[in-house]
Amino acid sequence: MTNSQSLLLLLCYSDIDVAVVVDEYPGDLWAMKARLFRLRRDIDVRIEPPLPERHHDPAGFLQEIQRTGKVIAAWS
Repeated sequence: MTNSQSLLLLLCYSDIDVAVVVDEYPGDLWAMKARLFRLRRDIDVRIEPPLPERHHDPAGFLQEIQRTGKVIAAWS
């Protein structure tokens, strides 16, 4: 496999992170994550919809989103 074939393979199987950031989710977080995964099926199966809570992010995912992400919609 050549380098260009490797790059093409990587691009074909790369995921797309679309984070839905909430202050706090009072309901069943796992059920909401499952719903987001079902919704993305009709759009693009490469979409990975993480659902971080603004006040509970032990992995530091929100810092990475703020540093490298782009806001595509926002509600207050």
